[in-house]
Amino acid sequence: MTLEETIQLRLHIFGRVQGVGFRPFIFQLAQSLGLFGSVANNTQGVVVLLQGTPQAIKQFQQYLTTQKPDFFPKQAVIDCIETDSVPLVDQAMFEAFSIIDSKSNNEGAQAIQISPDLAVCDRCLEEFHDPNSRRYHDPFINCSDCGPRYSILSHSPYDRSHSSMRPYKMCEACATEYYDPNNRRFHTQGICCPDCGPTIQLFDAMRQPIAEGETAIQKVAQRLKASGLVAFKGVGGFHLLCDATEPEAVVKLRQRKHRAAKPFAVLCADVEMAHQIAHLTPHEVDLLTSDTKPIVLVEKKSGSSLCGEVAPNINRLGVFLANTPLQHLLFQYIDFPVVATSANLSGEPILYETSTVFDALCQIDRAIVDVVLDVDREIVNPCDDSIMQSINGKPMVLRLGRGLAPYYQSFLHTDTDGSQMVLAVGAQQKSAMAYANDARMVLSPYLGDLGSLAAYQRFQQTIQRFETLHHLYPNHVVSDFHSDYASSQWARAFAQQNQLPHTTVQHHYAHALACMAEHQLDSPVLAFCWDGTGLGDDHTSWGGEVLVADTTSYERAFYVKPFKLLGGDQASRQPRRVALAMLFDHYSLETVLGLALPTVQAFTEQEIEQFYHMYQQNLNSPFSSSMGRVFDAVASLCGVIQTLNYEGQSGLWLEALYDEVVTDAYDYRIKQNQIDFEPMIKQLILDHQQDVSTSVRVSRFLNGLVNIIDDIADQFKALPVIVTGGVFQNKTLMVLLEKRFAHKSQPLYFQQQTPVNDGSIALGQLIASRKTSNL
Repeated sequence: MTLEETIQLRLHIFGRVQGVGFRPFIFQLAQSLGLFGSVANNTQGVVVLLQGTPQAIKQFQQYLTTQKPDFFPKQAVIDCIETDSVPLVDQAMFEAFSIIDSKSNNEGAQAIQISPDLAVCDRCLEEFHDPNSRRYHDPFINCSDCGPRYSILSHSPYDRSHSSMRPYKMCEACATEYYDPNNRRFHTQGICCPDCGPTIQLFDAMRQPIAEGETAIQKVAQRLKASGLVAFKGVGGFHLLCDATEPEAVVKLRQRKHRAAKPFAVLCADVEMAHQIAHLTPHEVDLLTSDTKPIVLVEKKSGSSLCGEVAPNINRLGVFLANTPLQHLLFQYIDFPVVATSANLSGEPILYETSTVFDALCQIDRAIVDVVLDVDREIVNPCDDSIMQSINGKPMVLRLGRGLAPYYQSFLHTDTDGSQMVLAVGAQQKSAMAYANDARMVLSPYLGDLGSLAAYQRFQQTIQRFETLHHLYPNHVVSDFHSDYASSQWARAFAQQNQLPHTTVQHHYAHALACMAEHQLDSPVLAFCWDGTGLGDDHTSWGGEVLVADTTSYERAFYVKPFKLLGGDQASRQPRRVALAMLFDHYSLETVLGLALPTVQAFTEQEIEQFYHMYQQNLNSPFSSSMGRVFDAVASLCGVIQTLNYEGQSGLWLEALYDEVVTDAYDYRIKQNQIDFEPMIKQLILDHQQDVSTSVRVSRFLNGLVNIIDDIADQFKALPVIVTGGVFQNKTLMVLLEKRFAHKSQPLYFQQQTPVNDGSIALGQLIASRKTSNL
């Protein structure tokens, strides 16, 4: 090839193009087309410099866009490609194509996309199970298609030297694979083997070493078989493990962790083991076996070997499959499913540092675990497991974590000057934060509830880590309208300290905007925003909202008729208080005392009289329009539950009682834009008096909610309908809605890639910020 036949082009490729084998792909593609030049990571993406004939370079560009070859990295996502012609002189001629060292460049509006952690792939598992492979039973086997990414990265660009793999020097065999263009581990930054990778060590509760390597895994298996409790290091943090088929072990874990009834997730070796304990639809199998390998909420199988204490009084079960080679190694020595719950103290984020695991779980006077399995590879960015469920064959994300986070979302419009960098700090519960530049938003993984110091510190740490990883430094801060949220207080102080503009967004409007962002909707929608609580424009607690909204404003079209929360926040933990207040709304004290209802029977007569006084005098009895609290009230009136052990418990327990044979519904009325449940309350009481079964009463309630949405939607036929907020985590409600709207011309949207709960509030805040910040 002569100079006269050659042109030179620079491509700057943005998207998820680091940590996914993209540079090796570019290398192999260039070589196959006879092109010379180089490829390198930088802090914005991948830069490719090409020299060759115009025809070869055109073919190269087509292979990146419209004609992707079979060897295109399956995890790679190209958002856009910028091209520049480069003057060609004799001195610029390349002699080959090469992968060169990464470059740091903090300029420009784009920022790199960090790949999430990827479950071990099938090709690596083949080597893992092959006795003739040098990676047989390798607990850290990985390649360009799998392995840790986000959890080990300290700086961008994504290079080994910027990760917690830096301390491990490649052995000669791994180095040979790393530099071989024909090897699938070519330039795999996490490459290692049993001779040069991280090491495993097992400790007792007194921090004394017990065993190393595969022997440590064998001893973990022995502990599990003996009903022991184990802290086991995963990709994004530690899990607590026990035998999920052994009541003694599960009860012991509940007692030691002070987790009375909240269901545990169950880890299975493979999908065949999952089939033994759960009824799985084809779509649920697809979710379980995907590259993400999330926890999937599925239907429990009665009569299985699973201990009933794993998920008491509900028909749902969180199941996930072994997703790391270390977990696969454990299942070489056990043949039963194990409880695998996040290692943390109640209400706090997942533990990920060995020292804090010992401090929190191995104190002499209250040791939670018997042994701790440690890995000496550092977790830089902790991350819980993702949780999903299937809604009529569509995914719904309940927790954004391993395999899904960080999440990147492009703006529908990018017609701004690109000078703004906005930080959104989310809400209080199911906390997550997000950043945005002109083109894209990035949402953090689930951070926990900000009610504890540990969660608040994790929240601050994640903000700092995202700044470092994405080179995004905010000049505008946005938070929830509720000024008492820890996230809102932090945002206000940060903005004042750094002299930045600070705006707030109403909670339920942010819910609606998050759903609209995912589905790229900017025209008006009818948004049903139903959850537990959120501060409204009138400074009362909202949560049963129907908004007519677009990306610039909203109107509160309908809402649940407000009722009183007897005792304020205590009512959110005691459904009987909510139900009692609703009875007071419609009946005299004497009548309530004479009702033979489970709610009334849950109190003494003196307590009811005291609450009636509180109700009449408005003593610590704020109003609420929360649909989540309506669920609580129905659960109390039906005698399902009177005091909650965990958030959303009443909804799960009601869901377990639904009978699809029941097609009728309780009534409601709308008066002055208020959804009034008085007819339902009276019908519930009558059904109880006539000994109508609990399942029929629960079914009529859920069917009634579908009727409410359907009837209101009919008043706005020109608007698409979106449903968002924690109430719509209820699978039964969502399945019923999907079936109802399948026969309507009006489209129904719900979030499928981001959490339907408060975990995506920060995304909605970013959308709202665009109209207040020139973003």
